[in-house]
Amino acid sequence: MIIIFDSGIGGFECAYRLCTGKEEEAKNTKQVLYFADKDNFPYGSKSKEELIQIITELFKFFESQKPELIIAACNTASTIIQELCQSDKNGFTKDKTYKSIQIVDMITSLNETMSKEANLTILATPITAQYLASSGHKVMALPKLAQMIELNEPIEEYLLENIPKDTKKILYACTHYPIVHETFVKLFNCEYFNPIDKIITKVKKKYTKYTLKFHDNQTSKKYSKITSKQAQFKKIRE
Repeated sequence: MIIIFDSGIGGFECAYRLCTGKEEEAKNTKQVLYFADKDNFPYGSKSKEELIQIITELFKFFESQKPELIIAACNTASTIIQELCQSDKNGFTKDKTYKSIQIVDMITSLNETMSKEANLTILATPITAQYLASSGHKVMALPKLAQMIELNEPIEEYLLENIPKDTKKILYACTHYPIVHETFVKLFNCEYFNPIDKIITKVKKKYTKYTLKFHDNQTSKKYSKITSKQAQFKKIRE
């Protein structure tokens, strides 16, 4: 089983794209379980100490589900996972595993884009913005945006107040932001980069001989009902 998690609906794009698309015949399947940590949403407004405790407890739970892969489809959580892995303690290792369970996080994908592209404007939550401060790119913290998207609140005014109109390249460093990509495109005529794309490519390559399907107790249709109030998911669901 593959577990994908985020603090809310942001990382669902990753699960949906892995489990949908052209159906291919495969003898073996892998189940994908999406975990939205609603109790601790939003991660982006919490302190590093709080997040370390949250992520550590989450991984203890994930281990009990016996997954072979955990995808942190959340940039804020990914910054904490990076630090936990570097510490080589409490089950996390420098090889990017947790008690032998492989971890895929957003930071590697972000780093690949940042190393290839120049003059990026990176949009992030405060914790992620702090982590990326020395990236050599322009990093902008948007403390309220993820929560506004989760609650389906109007965001146009907030974006225009915080992002220069002449921005040329935007890198989404929060998985909630691509949900409202159409709004960004309407307001800012620039090039966009979504790190989830690299995650999808990497995981599909790893499981090329398998069909990835939502967990038996969690179909895409069922999850869509859970998030039915999120108008931004209309296109994703279709």
